[in-house]
Amino acid sequence: MFTLAVLDSDAFCCKGIADYFEARDIRTFCCPDMTELEFTLEIHSVQVVIAELATSKDTFFRCVKFLTQLNLRWPHIRLIIF
Repeated sequence: MFTLAVLDSDAFCCKGIADYFEARDIRTFCCPDMTELEFTLEIHSVQVVIAELATSKDTFFRCVKFLTQLNLRWPHIRLIIF
């Protein structure tokens, strides 16, 4: 099964993305902050991460630092930034 993780602090955005991909049989994990995203990536086999550059708990600089190092830690993951 294809797996997707979404980093977005807006619950409505996450719900919309999850509902859209659920119809296509794509498992979606919604993560409101960087801590939850990191936990999700460590436990689940995620192929794609869709992320914004800031959350309500994480600054722009923290998100950019984490996302630039994402492919070093998980080289199989594709990253989409919006």
